Amino acid sequence: MILGMLIRYFIELGEVNMKLKKSLMAVSVAGTLLAMSGNAAASAFALIEQSSGTGNAFAGGAAAAEDATTIFFNPAGMSRLKGRQVTVAGSLIQPSAKFSDTGSTGAALQTAGGNGGDAGSLALIPNTYMVMELDSATRFGLGINAPFGLLVRV
Repeated sequence: MILGMLIRYFIELGEVNMKLKKSLMAVSVAGTLLAMSGNAAASAFALIEQSSGTGNAFAGGAAAAEDATTIFFNPAGMSRLKGRQVTVAGSLIQPSAKFSDTGSTGAALQTAGGNGGDAGSLALIPNTYMVMELDSATRFGLGINAPFGLLVRV
């Protein structure tokens, strides 16, 4: 009789442990997924015309360290550059954002708006980078760019 009670106790204890393990696993998986999720952020007119990578469609852009423009995508690449390097560049961009009114009506006592024209205009996107070798293990780098530099007239 005592043996039967002990066996029943350990069986019930095992079922509790199994439920606890399943609950702990579910909480662990949910916590891991929550920790790995990131924020969503909009960038509007994001400009990637920041370096000489546009000529090769930015293939290997983070790994290549050919000139001072490595500062934008991979600052650690400065360690592969020797001496002093300066890069000055600019991109002319002509965005186009057109609207044409095809049937809206104005509110009471207001006129309907026009066609809006073209919201985009010609823009110069400048960038300049400088890398200096201070000693064999140390580099100083400066990057000036405009990653969100377009103008839209509303």
